Amino acid sequence: AHDLYIMPSSFRPSPGQAITLGFHVGDSFPNSEVAGRIPRLVQPKLSWQGGSAPVTNLRIEGLRDLGSATTPSAPGTLTATVAPTPNFIELAPDKFLSYLKHEGLDEIIAYRASHNESDKPGRERYSKYARALLRNGAKSTPFFQQPSGLIIEIIPTADPYSLKPGDQLPVQVLFRGKPAANLHMEASWAHGSETKSVSAGRTDANGRLTVSLPKAGLWRLHTIKMERCADPSAADWESFWSSLTFELENAK
Repeated sequence: AHDLYIMPSSFRPSPGQAITLGFHVGDSFPNSEVAGRIPRLVQPKLSWQGGSAPVTNLRIEGLRDLGSATTPSAPGTLTATVAPTPNFIELAPDKFLSYLKHEGLDEIIAYRASHNESDKPGRERYSKYARALLRNGAKSTPFFQQPSGLIIEIIPTADPYSLKPGDQLPVQVLFRGKPAANLHMEASWAHGSETKSVSAGRTDANGRLTVSLPKAGLWRLHTIKMERCADPSAADWESFWSSLTFELENAK
């Protein structure tokens, strides 16, 4: 499974600063493993309280797809988002099972077993939605908890830029605007050459989960919602991926 996530040139830009946004694909957070997805990137933009601007000058640099944006003149929280077009993949039964196990999609494993599908290939249509939270200037605004209107998204209910290492970040996962229960979430951390990914747990009945943030550095949260595809001619399963990236500072 290859996640999609946004890595800006700075998570803490200055007002009016020109920045780049990297649309990274892969499992080697924070590095990208694949480029060339630009034709599939839908409406990449930078948003803030009361406004937004498209990400322009989309281009390839090595294994990264990049875009350019300029932050607004007023300080506050920014959200970068992108929603690529759906794609299709077919995996052999053993590879599909391994993927389902890795992503904690136990209910899909159980469904395939109970419907005699465990030995069938996994035909999947997938869509990936990415968000990044930035702090523009020295202050944040409540915009950090404003949904972006993506089909699936991870919404912090506390400001990551007000936290310090050792704190916890409460989040809520929304799927089609409603709380998404029992979704497995992975938390990835990177600082310099050090990286680590762990299971952060599952969302409760209200789509909520508290994620531990033990260290300063770059963070990525990731989850997947999978369901039976509404169009059986297109695929057997449809998955919706969500990522949230931000940076945790050292103790204030």
